Amino acid sequence: AMDFKAGQYIQLRIPPYEQSRRTIYRAYSLASPPSASGRLELEVRQVLNGVGTTYIFNHLKLHTPVVLNGPYGEFYLRENNRAIILVAGGAGMAPMKAILGDMQERQIRRNVRYFFGACARRDLFLMPEMQALQQSLPDFRFIPALSRPLPEDQWTGETGLITEVLDRHLENLYPGDAYLCGSPAMIQACIRILQKKGV
Repeated sequence: AMDFKAGQYIQLRIPPYEQSRRTIYRAYSLASPPSASGRLELEVRQVLNGVGTTYIFNHLKLHTPVVLNGPYGEFYLRENNRAIILVAGGAGMAPMKAILGDMQERQIRRNVRYFFGACARRDLFLMPEMQALQQSLPDFRFIPALSRPLPEDQWTGETGLITEVLDRHLENLYPGDAYLCGSPAMIQACIRILQKKGV
């Protein structure tokens, strides 16, 4: 069992193998809610030649013992009644999923809008889970956006960079808190939009 707050991360030990001659640790956000203390879920995006993900996808077999430590991080839901903006891209989905699952289990009723950015439809994942949360979590709205949808995607949802979508949807003087998880460039661009909107 591990006690953690939804949104925090762990470090997973990657033992030496042909791509790394020494033991290293890689950080991964927990995607499961804290109530599932006997089960830790990670959402790992495969990175070409990534030392951690190559080990996980190509070498880590079922029932192989793993070593991890944690939890770490200050990224978790603050206890207040303010509205919430979540913005993520790619593997940034993991801590958001944990936060939303925790809110659902603890029946926390707050207005939540979740903006998730991806390039094309193939880059979207956990869509059924997010749609189910929209049905069960009061005042939750999930807004996925594709920056480069392909013709075969037949996408009718939001398009453009997630910052553009955030700018279009967020009213001025937004009375809430924002939680961001993604690349540094995306986060910096989102911060500029949020500050412009008065967050």
